[in-house]
Amino acid sequence: MGDKKKSYEIKLATPVLLTSKVVVYNLLSNRPEKESILSALQILVNAANALAQRSFKSNAFGHLHVVLRGCLGTDDEAQGIIFGKEDEDNLPDDAADDDVEAMGRRNKIRSAIKLAFESVKVWSLPELAKGTSGPVFNYEYTQKVEAMKRDMHVQLAEPKYFANRALTGDALALLMPNLAAALDTDDPALNPPSIMDAVNMKQAEVVMMDICDGASDQFESIAMPQPEEVIGTELTGMLDGLLDQFNRYCAEKSIPEAIATEVRAHLHNSLLNTTNGIAERNAALLTQFEQDFKAAVEPIYEDATQQIKNIKLGQDAATFAEATGKIEKKFARQVEALMSEHTRPTWDPQEATEELRAQLQAGLKARSSRQEAKNNEQLAVKARQAAEERAAQQERRRQEAEARAKQQELRRQEAERQAREERQRQEEEHRRLLKAEQEKTRLAEERAREARRQAAASASYSYGGGGYGGGGGGGSGGGGGGG
Repeated sequence: MGDKKKSYEIKLATPVLLTSKVVVYNLLSNRPEKESILSALQILVNAANALAQRSFKSNAFGHLHVVLRGCLGTDDEAQGIIFGKEDEDNLPDDAADDDVEAMGRRNKIRSAIKLAFESVKVWSLPELAKGTSGPVFNYEYTQKVEAMKRDMHVQLAEPKYFANRALTGDALALLMPNLAAALDTDDPALNPPSIMDAVNMKQAEVVMMDICDGASDQFESIAMPQPEEVIGTELTGMLDGLLDQFNRYCAEKSIPEAIATEVRAHLHNSLLNTTNGIAERNAALLTQFEQDFKAAVEPIYEDATQQIKNIKLGQDAATFAEATGKIEKKFARQVEALMSEHTRPTWDPQEATEELRAQLQAGLKARSSRQEAKNNEQLAVKARQAAEERAAQQERRRQEAEARAKQQELRRQEAERQAREERQRQEEEHRRLLKAEQEKTRLAEERAREARRQAAASASYSYGGGGYGGGGGGGSGGGGGGG
């Protein structure tokens, strides 16, 4: 790095060290000289010391590979010489103060480097002599390079982290300007979290703007008009999807929750304003479509209403149902024809006809109610007439019963009269017969008395006559006379 100032060297080295997962430090050295090599590595310590807090310095840099080109000996030997801690407590008594101080300085450099880097590895890379192509020499060199590549491949499997944030391409692109700006200030200390917060905020804002730009085209592609609940669900789903997209990005990029929440709130408000505007435009279009459709269907409804009013009341139920059914089917056919003319891919006029359909149904129901009332009235009249007829029949039957009762009474009275007359006749006949019998008995008694009288008279005559013969004669004569 020449004779550049120390601060300038730090500014050159720090961005590389902070953003590199693997740092390769090349030194041309045929043997591991700890003093010169650690002095050369002091720049790395200075870069680590530029970090604001000790917690930031721990593993702040990636994996350090110190490559000693043209060095003799093994890797472990070189590792021990350069980074093995020297025992400051067991120095010989005649050790110079400068040696003690140098040993302490080297140990501090070793500790600082081990603290700042995730790992430290020394490679003794044999020199590849010019014009040499011996198989043994080339084999050792290539094998050492392959070993270095394998170690680095494992270390590069995971990204470099800066302030607990994985450094990917987009993060690096945003980090470098912020890091350069921080290094360009007079402040000697770097604060990685604050730098990374600025990077995270910028990255989240860039994502927010990208999402908003993409969302504008996405929202504008929504077909309108649609029913409010349909477009509301669609807009909510799109809004949630865009916020989920932002959340996934923040999670993938390990953007701190506080920053993600702040930017998400701005994104949500921006998207919400857009969705509200779309919903308002959709509502206006929907209102216009509904008004146009209702204006077209209104005459059909009025015609159907008039036909309902013209239905004759007092018909039988089947005839009335047939008449109302024809009106309803005709209205449905005409409305369906209009709906096919006014239907849009995203708007169905079915809902706009519901009110008129409901009104038509109400009209049919009212007419049916009047029909039912009329039928009930007719049924009541018929019932009343039937009741009156039954009452009249009952009255006639009552009168006939009374007439029959009167006839029976007359017949009874006549029978009684006849029986009475018969009894009277029988009594008269009985009296007549009794009288006749009495008369007969009287006559018989009179004849008997007369006979006795005559007999007595005859006997008397015979006893007082002229002789026995004469008396007998007289008796015969008398008897003859009595005969």
